[in-house]
Amino acid sequence: AKTDRTRWVIKHPNFHNFHATQAENFLEKQQCGDVVIHPSSKGVGHLAVTWKVDDKLIYITEINTPSGPILTVDDKHQYANLDELIVNHVQAIMCKVEELMAHEKFKHRPEDELHEHHYLSLKNFVAANPAKSAYGFMLNCQKPGHFNLCFLANKNATIQTWVCVLLTIGYASSLPPQPMHVTPESYCMFKAPVTGVPELCDAFEVRCIT
Repeated sequence: AKTDRTRWVIKHPNFHNFHATQAENFLEKQQCGDVVIHPSSKGVGHLAVTWKVDDKLIYITEINTPSGPILTVDDKHQYANLDELIVNHVQAIMCKVEELMAHEKFKHRPEDELHEHHYLSLKNFVAANPAKSAYGFMLNCQKPGHFNLCFLANKNATIQTWVCVLLTIGYASSLPPQPMHVTPESYCMFKAPVTGVPELCDAFEVRCIT
């Protein structure tokens, strides 16, 4: 129920009457994957979902509540309540994010070192293995909710970087087609679903660097 246009009365442990900055400050001290639901700056008919993807990386997105309790993420994902939204959407996507970040192709380094180090590692690998290509994933700290896929097809090519939608809560169908993204059900390579990161890597290698 709503008491007015700015303050909501929702009894749920993940709901707080925060604005966006308050939600981010709250999550800074929480564990990766923790979620806060709070009023949206868009007003009535909207809630915001804010979650901690990684240290110093907070993602905020919108969900629609135009008709009573139904929570609409997009035309394929609707939920009856906040528990369903958190478990079946947010946590499902976070599991895939964690799987991606645990894969050997994912690169972890301080942001100010990451791109230079990653590009150098791609070049060094291909220089030592001229018949092979190289690629890797990293979170995009400048665009929360996105990740970079950097790849070098061969020793004569230039490094290419795709900025891809990683977290698809609120993913609008009006956006340009994404080369890769994640849904609660699967990873997707140009809209073709795959079940896991190894399969995602296989699909990328077959389509783009062979």
